[in-house]
Amino acid sequence: MSAGSGIFHAEMPKPLFKPNKTEILDPEVRGYQLWVNLPSSQKMSDPAYKNLANEATPKVTLDDGTEVRVISGEVKRIPHLGNIRGPVVEPYADVKYLDISMHDSSDVTFTVKEGYTAFIYLLDGEVMLVLKDLLM
Repeated sequence: MSAGSGIFHAEMPKPLFKPNKTEILDPEVRGYQLWVNLPSSQKMSDPAYKNLANEATPKVTLDDGTEVRVISGEVKRIPHLGNIRGPVVEPYADVKYLDISMHDSSDVTFTVKEGYTAFIYLLDGEVMLVLKDLLM
């Protein structure tokens, strides 16, 4: 969604039900939004919305079983697959947004461009971060 000159919206997530529609399969509904500030030249642009279906988001399964969904940006040099680009493209901001599901003892390495900021939001489990080549 691009709010641009202003937009009204309401998020109404619903739990996942079993096919009989009476039993809840997953009562915990979780959703995350990443809001990126538009440059001042685009603040009064027309608002826009794009629904992103799960099937439209490329998913890569790495050799150790780690699953990476590429929502925005590009993941490069994936073994046997090459580069994978997410369906969300924002011409005003270079954002890489990944949804990663890992198993115990999985090891994933990503490079953050110089001058960029990175954050991790951990949903479940534990994570150990090893920061390499960190300039201080």
